[in-house]
Amino acid sequence: MARNITRLATLYADHLIVAADQSGKRIAVLVDADQPGVSIYDD
Repeated sequence: MARNITRLATLYADHLIVAADQSGKRIAVLVDADQPGVSIYDD
């Protein structure tokens, strides 16, 4: 499970850029905000 550290206006976004470290290599992917498994909480 991944955790989001920094977010800007995710409540209003249609897509999210998700960055991660994969075996020492930095990767980024574009994810639809309404895809199954994506949770956005208003805190």
